[in-house]
Amino acid sequence: MSLDTMAAKGERKLQAKLGQMEGNYQAAIPRAQQNFSGVGFGPRTTEAYRSGVAAGASEYGPGVRPGLSKWRANWIARVSQ
Repeated sequence: MSLDTMAAKGERKLQAKLGQMEGNYQAAIPRAQQNFSGVGFGPRTTEAYRSGVAAGASEYGPGVRPGLSKWRANWIARVSQ
């Protein structure tokens, strides 16, 4: 099996898992926000974190999908070393 074939298989598997990964990220947001609130940062920093995590949630899928080709290129480069 060639590296290109293996990379294509990995890319397909990663693409198939994106929905599950996004769901896991969404489910972890309330816990992450609650835990960050308990760290002791001030109210502005805590609110900025909460806003950032919430904004990142809507960008999760669109942010990851373009990175698949980068993942593939990096994987091939790494296993070729």
